Amino acid sequence: MKKSRRQQKDNSSNGNDFPTNPFDGLDPGLFAERSDDIGVSENATANTGNSNNKHITFYIRREKKGRAGKVVTLISNPNGDYQDSITDLARDLRKSLGTGGTCTKDNIELQGDHRRACAEWLQNRGYKLKGEVDI
Repeated sequence: MKKSRRQQKDNSSNGNDFPTNPFDGLDPGLFAERSDDIGVSENATANTGNSNNKHITFYIRREKKGRAGKVVTLISNPNGDYQDSITDLARDLRKSLGTGGTCTKDNIELQGDHRRACAEWLQNRGYKLKGEVDI
């Protein structure tokens, strides 16, 4: 009579599938020293306001039209007085808010309603704001 699969199993390892732990030789305090490095540095949270930004105005509004019912936050600079690359500003804003979006010539579109967070982020950097801002 043929043995079933359960009877054919070799039980010599006493339920332990691995004979040794490959991480036994590592020092337990190896990663404890670096735990302070993980997270946001003080420089990243510092106010990066610039006195040159005081004359630059951004308009913030929420739009839903023409986007299949999806809400976007639109940040525009109609005067075009922003000298630096608007794509760099959009990338930093998207990263800090953790959202997706796109950038056109003078507009930044963020996926979702982020008016309040955008306003705080831009004001911390010294920009003037107009539009649907309620801080």
